[in-house]
Amino acid sequence: MQQMFGMFNGPLKRVTLLCENRFAGAMIDRFGTGRCWCLRRRRAFYHDSEIQVSPQFFGWVAGFGTGVVVSGPPEVRAR
Repeated sequence: MQQMFGMFNGPLKRVTLLCENRFAGAMIDRFGTGRCWCLRRRRAFYHDSEIQVSPQFFGWVAGFGTGVVVSGPPEVRAR
C-alpha cells in the first residue's frame, strides 16, 4: 500500500525524492522508517522508494511545493 497513492496504480519505479528536512515527518508517515535516508548539506535529504507512478503521486508531490522534488529516474522527473 505504501507504493500506491489513492486507489490508483501505475508502473512500479524506484523513485528518488529530494526533500527539505521539514518534510521528514511526512516521508516517515507515508513510507515508514525502514528506508534509506542520506543527508545533504543538512538542509535536505534524499528518499528512495518503490512507487507506483500515477497522476495522484504527482499531485501528492506537488502538494509540498518546492520542498520536495523528484530527482530520479529521468523519465519520472520529466513527467
